[in-house]
Amino acid sequence: MARPQGLFNLVGGGWPLLHLRRFEWVFGPKSEKWLQQTTAALLATAGSGMLLGRPRPPGSGRLAAPVWGLR
Repeated sequence: MARPQGLFNLVGGGWPLLHLRRFEWVFGPKSEKWLQQTTAALLATAGSGMLLGRPRPPGSGRLAAPVWGLR
């Protein structure tokens, strides 16, 4: 499931970075351009990490306890 989510995040984050005018035409103008660019960069970075990461078998990498500190 990480691959489709990674692709979605990469495209969704890359769009405002590549073509801000078209993005704002669809979603409306934003007053804080720096916040929009920062969020887009974080989203694109997360998406590329999901796409480049190697798949793991189900169940691996889970926490030993569901919530740490609450026992």
